[in-house]
Amino acid sequence: NNPSVSLKLSSDDVSSTRYGINISSCVSGLRISQYSNGEIRAEYNYIFCYGSRSYSSWKPYGEFKQLADILKKLHHKKKANFTESLKQFKFLEEKKRWFRSLDILYLIEKSIYLGRFMEALLLESTSPGIMLAFVQNPRLTSLPSW
Repeated sequence: NNPSVSLKLSSDDVSSTRYGINISSCVSGLRISQYSNGEIRAEYNYIFCYGSRSYSSWKPYGEFKQLADILKKLHHKKKANFTESLKQFKFLEEKKRWFRSLDILYLIEKSIYLGRFMEALLLESTSPGIMLAFVQNPRLTSLPSW
């Protein structure tokens, strides 16, 4: 049982219509959770909608960082262009404070920047596969090949 404090943020999501299917993405809240080992950390609610299906997952910052690292590899190998997504993530990294700051104003700001990162990814992606893999898999280390 993980005690947590949650905050629902009002966030505009970015949506795109491709092939007649509505796709949207947003970071819609944050919570501070304490784990059974005593560790306390912030998690962000990532919501991805594809057609009539909605997926929601609470993700710590580290999982967004892992996703950015995967995108960097794909971008540098010229397999995809994620210029804006990587720019948004770099901006977030530049705003980063000391390790695991739980200052609520900082966490709100961080959730906004994470939302911008995921919105840029939605607009740059050629398929919903990246967002689906991210929202459905904890600790994503690589993307499935399509």
